[in-house]
Amino acid sequence: MAWLFSFFYSFFAFILILLPLVVFHELGHFLFAKLFGVKVEIFSVGFGKKLWSCQKGETEFRIAAIPMGGFVKLLGDDYETELSEEEKKRALNHQKPWKRFLIFFGGPLFNFILAIVLFMVILAVGEPHPASVVGRVVQDSPAARSGLRSGDRILKVQHQSVRTFEEVHKWMSDHPEQQLEFEVLHFGDKQPVTLSVMTATRLGYSTYG
Repeated sequence: MAWLFSFFYSFFAFILILLPLVVFHELGHFLFAKLFGVKVEIFSVGFGKKLWSCQKGETEFRIAAIPMGGFVKLLGDDYETELSEEEKKRALNHQKPWKRFLIFFGGPLFNFILAIVLFMVILAVGEPHPASVVGRVVQDSPAARSGLRSGDRILKVQHQSVRTFEEVHKWMSDHPEQQLEFEVLHFGDKQPVTLSVMTATRLGYSTYG
């Protein structure tokens, strides 16, 4: 069942990362369309079957079943729809080329702006590091027989506190082919574990926990 948990964990983590990118991308198209007076008919996060929607002014905001993207539907984004003279004034296909370019370019531009903002936040608060949490232990390996389990948090190595995987890795790199004393938090209980470095390097670590 560990693989199933890992799959759903990775899938939902991917969705949580993707959705803000989608929203920000479509927001770029939306705002440039509004800036030039083009009517935005639909702002959708996701594709497929509509799960939720609300009407705000002339725009329908919706959440759809497949969260792998999104779209903004603009009046006149195709050349087959019959439009009145009044509607043509607010239709995408009747705007000047430079306006259409900026509306299309708004999505990538906003993603670029988001990347800059995130980079500035990382510089301000510091880059996150993987926690000292065991992600996977090979079945029937010496590490598994010693008592390490997936989800265990390594608290200390050689009685020295550690918080990140980099700190644990440095201990293993500095003490090749030696035994190390670990203190781990296993289901709320602190437990001592003794491992050789050759065994410890077979573990996989993840950022959860």
